Amino acid sequence: PCAISAFAMKANAGAHGIMASSMGAKLHAHASHSTQAPNLPPVAGLFPGVLADIDKDLHSLHSLQLDPDESIGLGLTMALVGNLVTTLGLNLQRFAHTRLDASESYTHSRLWWVGFSLMIGGEVGNFMAYGFAPATLVAPMGAFSVISNAIYATMLLSEKFRRRDVFGSTLIII
Repeated sequence: PCAISAFAMKANAGAHGIMASSMGAKLHAHASHSTQAPNLPPVAGLFPGVLADIDKDLHSLHSLQLDPDESIGLGLTMALVGNLVTTLGLNLQRFAHTRLDASESYTHSRLWWVGFSLMIGGEVGNFMAYGFAPATLVAPMGAFSVISNAIYATMLLSEKFRRRDVFGSTLIII
């Protein structure tokens, strides 16, 4: 837009007998007093205050001194706990279904809602873990949900833990 307006001003100045070079100098002086923040793209001139605030906030984030090993440990812990809580919630929901009569709705079961809440809370914790640790470390922690599901199903639902379950859980750990 600046090049178009400079062309229009020069053409207008030429038509009215004003020297185009003086208009170009005025245009250059006007452009040098713009409100753009340094290190921002030219589009930033459209929203100078907002983008300058974002740029300032980003620079302040770089000054934080966090121990990367500590935040990765926190992320992995959040992922592990999140997966354990999610699996517990799913097993509580299934347990609530097995206790209900065929005529009852599962939405009237408090145990089902506790399981549902645990499932949502666990997934939120799992989602938050991605903010502290890289996905290459957080995603494999989901394998613990398979192992914890086998344990919870044995305890809550009286399912048998067979030899092939042990073999499969061992392969997951390896």
